[in-house]
Amino acid sequence: MSSPNNAAGPLAGLRVIDWTHVLAGPFSGYQLGLLGAEVIRVERADADDMIRAKAADPGLAALGLGEAFVVQGAGKRSLAINARDPRARQALAALIASADVLLENFRPGKLAKLGFDPAELIVRHPRLVVCSITGFGPDSNRRAYDHVVQASSGFMAANANTDGTPQRVGFPVIDYAVGMQAAQAVLAALLRRERQARRARAANGCR
Repeated sequence: MSSPNNAAGPLAGLRVIDWTHVLAGPFSGYQLGLLGAEVIRVERADADDMIRAKAADPGLAALGLGEAFVVQGAGKRSLAINARDPRARQALAALIASADVLLENFRPGKLAKLGFDPAELIVRHPRLVVCSITGFGPDSNRRAYDHVVQASSGFMAANANTDGTPQRVGFPVIDYAVGMQAAQAVLAALLRRERQARRARAANGCR
């Protein structure tokens, strides 16, 4: 994947660690990259993201370059790592320490088991913005993909056909809506961080 192509954007100079998979998380990272952030995508070294193998073109699928993966990965740097390896965890910890934003969409508790509890990361790195994308909230281990949320939210029922049978919207509208909301939440958190820093400087007599 190439490096970000909008170095003059409003987020230029900020680093985002995109430790997400499938669509919602990667789309959020893609949005931040369009605004100029340096986005580093972290993938498992021992397994591919499922959207790598989903492609209309069998040739691209065989190469792990599914269309959705390529689109969401545009402009990002890429890193494959085994987070269960102690040396890899050390390297990943250093990478996160250098970042402004961490995006993650694992099931609640998963990162804590790997030694990267989001709450602890925020304490350890006060300037770090952590965006955790979950399907059913931080206290639920239920897996959630676009079609699951379409069904459980009533979206499919609202889109029922003439005989009342719920219908899934083919386009992953939930994933992309969540990705945009996540990017918006990150921008709000970055703005709050900047305002807090300005107030701290003003309190110390600095501009």
